[in-house]
Amino acid sequence: MDVDDPSADGLKPCKEERDPCKASPPQGSQSSEQCLASLKSYAQIAWEECRAPLSGNAGLVQVRWEVYSTWTLLLCLWHAEAEAERCRRTWVPQPWHNEAQALRHLFLQNHSVRALTAVLRWLRWSYRWGPLVSGGAADESLTTCLATYERTRRNTQLRGALPGLLQGAPFLHPDGPLQHNERFQAADIEDERQLLSELWRLLRQGNLRGALKLCADSGQAWRTAMLQGMLPLAEASDEAPGYEVTEGTDGFDKLEELLADIKEEHTDWTELGTLDRSCQSSGNPWRRIWKEQCYDTAQRNLQGSSMDKWELAIYGFCAGNYDALMPYCQASWADRCWGELHCLKEWLVERLLEDGQETWCSPGFDCSFSRSGCKVHLGEGDGGICSEVEDSQQSRSDRHNKLCGRLAKHLAPGDADQLSASVRVEIQQLLLRILPPGRGVGGLELGTDWEVPMTVRDRFAELQAILIESTWMPQRGDKALGLLRNWLDCPGGGSEGPPVLVKQFASYFAVWQKELLEVAGTEAANVPLSLTGSLVTDVDVDDIVGQHIRELIAAAAGPAWPEQCLRGEALELVAEHCAVLRPEGRLEAFTTLLLCLGRSCGCGLAARAAVAAEAAGACGDKSAEAEVLKRCLWVFWSRFPDEFFLLLVILVRKVLCLEDSTASEASLPSIGPAGVREKADPEDMLVATLCLLFSWVVVRDKAEEGTTVAEANLGLQELLGQLREDKEADVLQQGSVSIQAFLRLALDTAALPLLTDTLLCLTVKDPESALAILPAVQASALWSDAFSSGADCTKNLNELEWFLVLCHRYTAWATAHSEAQSQLAASAAPKLIHYGSAVRPGPGASLGEIVAKSEKASLDARDALLDWARTRLAQDRPLLQPQSNSQTVLPDTHWESLRKAAACRVLLLLLDCFEGQLDFEGAMQDLVVAVAESPWLLSLLDPRHARLFLSRLALIPTHFPPSWVVPTDAADGR
Repeated sequence: MDVDDPSADGLKPCKEERDPCKASPPQGSQSSEQCLASLKSYAQIAWEECRAPLSGNAGLVQVRWEVYSTWTLLLCLWHAEAEAERCRRTWVPQPWHNEAQALRHLFLQNHSVRALTAVLRWLRWSYRWGPLVSGGAADESLTTCLATYERTRRNTQLRGALPGLLQGAPFLHPDGPLQHNERFQAADIEDERQLLSELWRLLRQGNLRGALKLCADSGQAWRTAMLQGMLPLAEASDEAPGYEVTEGTDGFDKLEELLADIKEEHTDWTELGTLDRSCQSSGNPWRRIWKEQCYDTAQRNLQGSSMDKWELAIYGFCAGNYDALMPYCQASWADRCWGELHCLKEWLVERLLEDGQETWCSPGFDCSFSRSGCKVHLGEGDGGICSEVEDSQQSRSDRHNKLCGRLAKHLAPGDADQLSASVRVEIQQLLLRILPPGRGVGGLELGTDWEVPMTVRDRFAELQAILIESTWMPQRGDKALGLLRNWLDCPGGGSEGPPVLVKQFASYFAVWQKELLEVAGTEAANVPLSLTGSLVTDVDVDDIVGQHIRELIAAAAGPAWPEQCLRGEALELVAEHCAVLRPEGRLEAFTTLLLCLGRSCGCGLAARAAVAAEAAGACGDKSAEAEVLKRCLWVFWSRFPDEFFLLLVILVRKVLCLEDSTASEASLPSIGPAGVREKADPEDMLVATLCLLFSWVVVRDKAEEGTTVAEANLGLQELLGQLREDKEADVLQQGSVSIQAFLRLALDTAALPLLTDTLLCLTVKDPESALAILPAVQASALWSDAFSSGADCTKNLNELEWFLVLCHRYTAWATAHSEAQSQLAASAAPKLIHYGSAVRPGPGASLGEIVAKSEKASLDARDALLDWARTRLAQDRPLLQPQSNSQTVLPDTHWESLRKAAACRVLLLLLDCFEGQLDFEGAMQDLVVAVAESPWLLSLLDPRHARLFLSRLALIPTHFPPSWVVPTDAADGR
């Protein structure tokens, strides 16, 4: 059964027409409930920030409060919608027997009523708590004073001016101070003025019960009775106006308690409900008549009256009299907004009550209290029927014009669409009126100094006005994001942009919008259209969220990275924010995080990984440096499994500077262009290599879990360009993919090719760094799985290993040769010193044997180097030959240049051994022969490399040994 259908349960209106009180479509989903739930986490964060100790800058104190207040505004708006959804599950519309029942109907059926109620709740709440939380002074206690005119009464009695027992007092009555002000003691007038000021403050806060109690405690029970006249008539058996939420409701939590308290403590007559009374009903059946009298009283005293300003404002409040109320609502933007919206709400409710009576109180409903042929007018007499003879059609029309204000003119009765349009126009116009001149909704003429509380209030007031406006005009919602962009782009008056709290708020606001779209989908039917305006659909918020993500990354990768990332949740927080970014922004953010973490671990990262590899392998390394990189990759997979392999590709491309088309190619000494970018940093390549090693650990662990393998496999196939057109069929097919098949595909097409690319570039540009990381690579699970599976990519990895071992053996030879040269230089010293009887052995006397051993070690190191090189030089397969159907991020030209550079380095390292030992004959017999017989070396070299080799080889005989190297025969003949 459709609960919004007035024909439910056989109740049919006398005319088949649309409900004039209904201004929003029925909501059949739980979207508002879910949106409210998504808001709560951000509001909770803001509340915790607001409560945290903060000293010093008053502007930051104001920022904290304004951030929390803005989240509370959104909470109030969505809480009203969520409560309406909850109530509509069981609510069935009934004929209107009294105004309390009619008000409940309006709350559940009319969005404008709910939105105005929610905004007014927030304005009352912020008026009550804003000065306290933001550091101002506000008196929480009520100042109760006896305003009984007791001084005036006693003074009159002493002067003998009191009347007799049977005579009425000529001026001691409620209107006495207004009519005979000069006859009252100044202290009595001041007491009443103080009472009226306190009463106004309570009404402004929405504390109606406190206002009634204050009047009674102050000796003005008649004023209590007067204020009770605003309460709508309600039967004891009826539910209260509005809606109630119990603790059993799903999602009931601390914030639900806060929202329930706001609703209870900051309310007005439309949702107050019944007061505790002994009779069967409460409220005023003549409420509209009473309200008209309040309107007339306020109108009469607008000009040239001695009525206290607060009393005039109270009458304006009770009657919705704009002219009487607004002059006393000028203290701030929030005051002006409250006054404007209060009057608009009063006009709208009165208009909807009148229009709804045509349908819901007609004789066709067979109301038990109506008389045959009599038209029911709720709030205008006992039983809803005005019995006064003088209450003519004209007087009722005048009452309508007074109580409905600007919504009374030029509107056809019962036209809900036209009424809603008029409300939207009023909202737009009043928001333009209440903002300071020249600013307007979305204006930019605001102060720039975030350290000044007034500037902070003005800026957030503009944002809050946009959020309120977009509740009725969805097309205005993009202005909120535009305003936040303006905040982030503009410098802040001598400071470096807005405070971190502002950036955090802007990011959370954008994140919440994206989450809202995920909950609601793209179907506007599942979300109240009037509320989606404050959350712009399909908008890029990367620029807003990106600024905060950069600060989160800086904090996560800062000096306290172990505390932030391993014991805290900094990585999860970055991932949460990255979820709203577009894929390219998200991948860029996480690659930056990985590189920053790697750099924060220090330049000894590779060395530590190598040491750990010797003991347990890189995968078993429990160092904090390794754990933080593994955890970062784990967090990314957990949140975005379909983008995991794309992240690795982007990381490698970023490290190798392949995205920068303007980057120049590195030129190595004696080699020339090397096929790797000049900007490519070896330290970043080390970090990328370790990330690739740790990523394979994550892949294996996640594959063992099996829960996200299908998504990761789908992302990998999309990366490889293997998806068919029917993606849904592929998703279903990949959902049952075997773990082994997935691991093999990931190993062959992603993990090993990326490792090969990175290690090759690092090896060519900085062999020493590549040697430092080699033990970790060899001990890793990725390395062992690759060679145990016989993957084709291992051929090039084998050759990189051979090349690095060659470099290592060259380093060993260079060390041995340097030692031999040192010993040889020392042996050239005199073997005997002094003359005659004082002769004794010199410093070179005992070094002969040591020199021989050093020279032998140098020759052995050279032979070991040559033996290691000969084996590969003699093979038919060219060095680092590209494999067919292999995956690589390197362009073909880069790969070819890298091969040539590696081959040239091999040749020059070997040549350097013979040059260092001045062994031309050995070079011709061993090196030249090995090079000439190699099937691939000469063909792989560039002509310039070959010319360099030949020219250096030819120069070996022209080198002379140092002066201290004496030929053996000359030494013997000395």
